[in-house]
Amino acid sequence: MNFLVMVQYVPRVLRIYLSCKKARKPFKGHIPLWLKGLLNLFLYVLASHVLGAFWYFFAAQQMISCWEHACQYGNGCGSTTFNCHDHQTMKNITVLNNSCPIDPPDTTLFDFGIYLNVLQSGALWSTDYPLKFLNSFCWGLRNLSSLASNLQPSFYTWEIAFVAFISIIGLILFVYLIGNLQTYVLIDTERLESHRRENKLKRKIKENDRKVESWLSGHGIPLSEKQKIMEEIQRELVENSDFDVVREILSILPREYIKSCSPLSRLRKVPLLKDMDEGVLVEISEKLHPKKYTPGQIIINKDETLQMMLFIVDGCVTIDKIDYSQLEHLRPGDFYGEELLVSPLWTSSGDAKPINQSVQAIDDVQALVLSATDMATLSFSSRRHINELRMVVTILQKVPKLQTMDKQVLKAMSHHLSLVSYKRDDYIVRENQPVRRMFFVTRGEVTKNENPLEENFIGEELLEWVLDKSFPTIVPLSTCTVRVVSNDAEVLILKARMLKSVVSKFMKHFSNFASPSDIRLTWLKKVEIFQQMDEQVLEAISKCLKHMNFNVPKRHILQEKKPLKMMFFVIRGVVLIESDSAMEIGSFYGEELVHWVTTWVHKSFPAKLPLSPGSALCSVRGGPVEILALKADDLKSVVSEFRSKFSKETTLPTDSDQPRELTILKNVEILKTMNEEVLKEVCKHLIKKTYKDEYIIMKDKQMEMMFFIVSGVVSVTNENSKHYLREGERPNHSGDELIQRWVRSKSAGVSAELPTSPSSFWAIGEVEVLILKDEDLASVQLGDRIGS
Repeated sequence: MNFLVMVQYVPRVLRIYLSCKKARKPFKGHIPLWLKGLLNLFLYVLASHVLGAFWYFFAAQQMISCWEHACQYGNGCGSTTFNCHDHQTMKNITVLNNSCPIDPPDTTLFDFGIYLNVLQSGALWSTDYPLKFLNSFCWGLRNLSSLASNLQPSFYTWEIAFVAFISIIGLILFVYLIGNLQTYVLIDTERLESHRRENKLKRKIKENDRKVESWLSGHGIPLSEKQKIMEEIQRELVENSDFDVVREILSILPREYIKSCSPLSRLRKVPLLKDMDEGVLVEISEKLHPKKYTPGQIIINKDETLQMMLFIVDGCVTIDKIDYSQLEHLRPGDFYGEELLVSPLWTSSGDAKPINQSVQAIDDVQALVLSATDMATLSFSSRRHINELRMVVTILQKVPKLQTMDKQVLKAMSHHLSLVSYKRDDYIVRENQPVRRMFFVTRGEVTKNENPLEENFIGEELLEWVLDKSFPTIVPLSTCTVRVVSNDAEVLILKARMLKSVVSKFMKHFSNFASPSDIRLTWLKKVEIFQQMDEQVLEAISKCLKHMNFNVPKRHILQEKKPLKMMFFVIRGVVLIESDSAMEIGSFYGEELVHWVTTWVHKSFPAKLPLSPGSALCSVRGGPVEILALKADDLKSVVSEFRSKFSKETTLPTDSDQPRELTILKNVEILKTMNEEVLKEVCKHLIKKTYKDEYIIMKDKQMEMMFFIVSGVVSVTNENSKHYLREGERPNHSGDELIQRWVRSKSAGVSAELPTSPSSFWAIGEVEVLILKDEDLASVQLGDRIGS
């Protein structure tokens, strides 16, 4: 029974423990401080009630213990007197009151200790439950709050333990109550501080909201990402209230934004600026300013000059061409107006042309804008870099072979461009002259072979030979003549040796610039006889060309009447030909050697070389002379190797039934219709003669004879041209004027004066001819034997 009475208090003690444990957890929402204190005080009250109840129970147990002790001596009671099964309950056992006195108490008989008060009050025997409850609760509260300091226990072990327990529990609950109250005060203080910080944070965020928006717009970050960025900023401000949003914003931005959205990153996406100097990009990025456009707003009008470059940060725009051929959309990360970087609008040229496209916003558009005005305010250094870029794009990249060239290579080329001025009728380059420069016309009008120049550049052929081993010592020859037709002209030039230095530095970028053939072939093909040769023969001959230098003025390269040991091309300096005009760069001399060698290709070469008809020596005024020499032995070797490439056929008709002399005469156009009997009569006057390195007929001398070539080759020279007569070809004679004089004289019966030779005829080496003198021809009578 006592056990059951005790067990009923276990749930109450457990309830106190669970309440204490729950009180330690944070409350959801805001709970007033007084309510928190009241809840903790309730735990204290609950503990007081439990201790009072135990005190009441132990008081009853103490009285029963005294009674049982008194009955042990047989004073009208026994061990079963207090048993519930004892039906003799109505007994007046006065001995118990005497043995267990409580009013007044007698400690010598039995010491009730701390329970005496409740026994004396009669609460134990009372049936008034509220009185019992309040009395027990009051006792528990008073002694718990005083830590049982007023209790004087008896020498009963469990009573002493109960008093000690009350002291310990009172101390624990007191400390717990005070500790919790302090905690709640701190929590409330922190809450108030947190609320103050939150209000301060909200004010800071509100103050910085516009600054952040302006910063994001100015740095090319879409405003649609503002919310995420503001959340990051808020977290930073929570950790550090002194966080400077504008100065430290980069530290909290995601790396992909910094990498892809920053103005510098956007500029680097522009192909023209890909390899631009970092300092220039930084300065240009500082010129970018944010701008917003509403749906449907025209950003750039067509038929107007380009005034801005546009970088789309957020939104979408459409590009509409003037001919409606194509509709293009630009989205975040795209740009428009790259041409502004090289546009003359912000330079001094003033040649800007209107664009044929319009740009219109589809929805709300956020963009970074670079205006022509901003470009004009760049520093001198940056403008210089941009001008280099302009040269690269508007000048160098116009050359087809350079359109796909790396920008770094083109910039290196632009460093070597220099400006040259020309006047009206000045020749920039002449046909068949060496091309030692590339020319880019920047101002003025020029003609190419008397037609307007379309490309504004000349000398692209240099690029075909940049990998040739002999370049730039040997350069190709121009295929056109370019002349200035305006009052003046400005031309940017890129010298061949400067081009070679760039090629040497960026060799890998020119790997596909394979030369079409040996550069020396262009020089050989300048000579008519080489133009008619097989390509394989020409290549072999080009490999035989030797580079030679002559640094001493008036030094002979070839001497008159000395063996013609070589043919040569002047590639630098001035060469004088005695009794002739000066030879400048691009000229050649000694082609007689080639005609002589090819004439004897199917025969045995004569032992001696032909002699030079004149002297070639270095000019005093021209400086050092450089030539490409084709030596006689090398030429004979190549011709002998490719003998099969040279035709054996003759253009002269052959008739085995008639004399060779008659066949030669019939090859003359004016004699074709003449009576054969007359021709046979003329044949009787033909005289065979051999000339060797001498003039057969001199220019401006009276023609006292005509001749027909039997073997060998003869050079024919007049004021304007030079050509060659050789055996087996048509014509192979001279003196048509003499035959015409003869026919007229016979027809009119009056002798006319001898004609003057318009050309000089020089025998190259040994030449065998048939000569017909004027007096012998005059002795032949035409009569009625002129053929029809």
